[in-house]
Amino acid sequence: MQHALDFILRLNAEAREGLGEDSWCYSFATELGMIGAFDGCGGSGARKHAFYSGHSEAYIASRLCAGAFFDAFQDSAPLTGGCPAEQLVSACAAYCSRSFDAYRPPAEQGARLRSSMITTLPTTAAAAALRPDGNALSVTAFWAGDSRVYLLTPEGLFQLSSDDSDDMDPFDTDAPIGNTVNADRAPKLNQASCRIPLPAIALTATDGCFAYYASPMEFEGALLSTLLGASCAQAWEQTLYERIGSVAGDDYTMVLAAFGFRTFEGLKRALAPRYRYLYENYLSKIMELPQDDVAARRRLWEEYRAQYCKYIRR
Repeated sequence: MQHALDFILRLNAEAREGLGEDSWCYSFATELGMIGAFDGCGGSGARKHAFYSGHSEAYIASRLCAGAFFDAFQDSAPLTGGCPAEQLVSACAAYCSRSFDAYRPPAEQGARLRSSMITTLPTTAAAAALRPDGNALSVTAFWAGDSRVYLLTPEGLFQLSSDDSDDMDPFDTDAPIGNTVNADRAPKLNQASCRIPLPAIALTATDGCFAYYASPMEFEGALLSTLLGASCAQAWEQTLYERIGSVAGDDYTMVLAAFGFRTFEGLKRALAPRYRYLYENYLSKIMELPQDDVAARRRLWEEYRAQYCKYIRR
């Protein structure tokens, strides 16, 4: 892992200080790494309990899930070696079940029967198992809900996960989600795998990172423009934090891992041509559109989506 992993960036911002419902984790061993982002679901998880020092179930759920994924990785992929990605996914699900059982809130006196629409300790999860293999990166995404796993390469931005919603079009980011990790049932984690040439970036993100951009093209533009204007990885992290924060109306969390670029300047050189292409073919045209011209953005999206959706499981 050390020969291919260049650096890791982490963004974690709260819309309301001390009340953020996102969480994150990452861990790397000799042959395998994992990154993850988690978004406690504040609608069905809005209840607060004295048991959690007044925090919401969503706040607790994302942290329990992130901790369970981290512990599962630490136990399944020790520093002396790796493990199959499928084994890691199963371990993450099992550790989540145990953690959620242990921290399930006690029944409250006088509580009425809950609606079937409300779940206990609900959170999204988006994680990626990453294994450099020669000149390629093997990626297994596993997720529940609408947090996402992406790949960013010199060829462009690709979404690897697919949102758990009735609307499968990544252009639409406000559809209700139909699957979460929660304490009411065993986790159902979707999976998708691919093998991509190095160099490449893998990233996991909660919807606060991308849903406030009007299109996936503009989200890719934010990633690339902040990169090209930065002098080092830490500067990119700070600029990206500020750029997303300028549009986000929610908590936002991202974990990003870069592989095979060797240096930060090498990363910028590799991705600069992609940004020029994106700007000339999409971003410059979007800048000329009225903000409410969704139809024109969708037409550009239809051109962009064939490559962007290349790795999404059908």
